Amino acid sequence: MKCKWILLMMIGVLLVGCTQKKIEPSDGETKEETTDIIEVEEEPEPEPEPELVEEQEGFNIFEYDGRYYVVGDTMKEKFEKNPHLPYTKTILGAGPNGETVVFEVDKKNPEFADELIGIYEEFGFAKPYEVEAENGYYVYNYHGRVYVIGQEKTNQNFLGNPHLPYTKTILGGGPNGETVVFEVDKKNPELTIKLEHRYQGKPYSLVSKDGYHVYLHHGRIYVIGQEKTNASFQANPHLPYTKTILGAGPNGETVVFEVDKKDPALTQTLIEMYNLDN
Repeated sequence: MKCKWILLMMIGVLLVGCTQKKIEPSDGETKEETTDIIEVEEEPEPEPEPELVEEQEGFNIFEYDGRYYVVGDTMKEKFEKNPHLPYTKTILGAGPNGETVVFEVDKKNPEFADELIGIYEEFGFAKPYEVEAENGYYVYNYHGRVYVIGQEKTNQNFLGNPHLPYTKTILGGGPNGETVVFEVDKKNPELTIKLEHRYQGKPYSLVSKDGYHVYLHHGRIYVIGQEKTNASFQANPHLPYTKTILGAGPNGETVVFEVDKKDPALTQTLIEMYNLDN
């Protein structure tokens, strides 16, 4: 019986020794064992590669890094290996969805880039990119320019053949310094003025007389009766209190009337005046 107790005590000692793993250094001190942490570096994502989207004799279109590149046959293999062109001609918004298009330039052949642009246009890859479209107001990016159109018939013709017969051009008027081209209708001189005001974010005055001012702004018609409110609206096109009537404009526009809480009759007077004019 005594031998069994001794045997059990020896097993217990062995178990305790196994659970407390120590390192005995040479100087007699006892230190706990530590584990080294190995950091694994993540591999960088692979660089995007140019994708050939169209190939014809002497004419190649690549899509790369959100842009389109148009190159000749000589540069094709080089560009596939290293997507860089030493000399280029760039046209903003000429891609099918408004992308920038970069054309190869050959200094030994000054007409080469224009030839590529001509083929690109004939190919039909470049189309007007719609920025904004609303009844009576259409904005497109096309060949690095912004086109602003105000008539449905002109808009349909432009989509079929991106050309406007009569225009007013403002250099550097676009959001990125682009040239802006406004439609001109010789039978309706006011059209271009309206388009300019809307594009520039300014209210366009339709009627202005004492106690009655009507503006077209962002496709809505605003009717104002007080001179102080009128002056504020020209600087900051916003009315603090309004009454809105959907579809009451001559072309189905929403009409917004000024409201003055201190003069409840003002709004009804403006509505009656507006109805007389329309």
